[in-house]
Amino acid sequence: MSVEIFNGERSEESVQFEKWLISQSNKKSFSSIENTKRFVKQRGTENIQRYVIGDDIKFSSDVKEVAFEGIQVFSLNDQKSLKQKVIFYIHGGAWTNQPLNLHWLFMDKIAQSLNAKIIAPIYPKVPHFNYKDTYPKILNLYKEILGTIENSNQLTIMGDSAGGNITLGLAHLLKMNHLPQPKDIILLSACVDMGFENPLIPEYEEKDPMLASEGMEVITKIWAADKNLNDPLISPIYGDFKGLGKITHFIGTHESLYPDAIKFDEKLIEQGIEINTFVYPKMNHVFVVMPIPEAKDAQQKIINIISN
Repeated sequence: MSVEIFNGERSEESVQFEKWLISQSNKKSFSSIENTKRFVKQRGTENIQRYVIGDDIKFSSDVKEVAFEGIQVFSLNDQKSLKQKVIFYIHGGAWTNQPLNLHWLFMDKIAQSLNAKIIAPIYPKVPHFNYKDTYPKILNLYKEILGTIENSNQLTIMGDSAGGNITLGLAHLLKMNHLPQPKDIILLSACVDMGFENPLIPEYEEKDPMLASEGMEVITKIWAADKNLNDPLISPIYGDFKGLGKITHFIGTHESLYPDAIKFDEKLIEQGIEINTFVYPKMNHVFVVMPIPEAKDAQQKIINIISN
């Protein structure tokens, strides 16, 4: 295991972006049970509509959309080559939100920098769906991807926030189904424990302009359905990580998820599992996709990891 702490001075761009995040009041959506119920209901109304990528995004990659088992799946920079590197990207958004423009800009940059193909599913979400709807589809999509490459060493699974949670859940499912693991599992501010019971969370939540834990049980009850919150498909921190792909995690200290990220490190150490964690002081949730210098540093690390 290695932990690398970014030692650069905090950029003014990140300070200003944090102020903008605060001004958006996104945290309020999760600050109480009632607020989260309203938020989830609104997202449910939006999510029954077909997802459309914002037409203001200027892609360098060729973008295609296909239907797979009833869900939309987007591909970026598909060269139709068995030798091309492939990144299976599972976006975040509290198990309810569709991808943001920042997600697509990030994916486009990574695809172009590596000449890699990116596969990004618009997976089933809360409130209309739960893990039982989502995991079979992404597992079958993973199997489909395996048929388009020569070796699973060409493959990376990457996810941010709730998408990081699903990424780890998928890795456990691959193990359970005796399927090849990807070379790399890359997590961006992943939620590793849906219980949100770490006693250090309140301290870090004060600094987090995006997330609050108070209302999360509204989402967890729907997503987890019949499973206990300590099931590895719901809270991956409780899983057995032997035999999984190499795990890398990028996390900021202005995140309520930071304490669980540290606990996750400790859990893997106990199991004798290698994990590389990059800690960025004063960075916000999923900072890696934000238009700030610290994100560029993290993105270059991701490019290097996948290249090696």
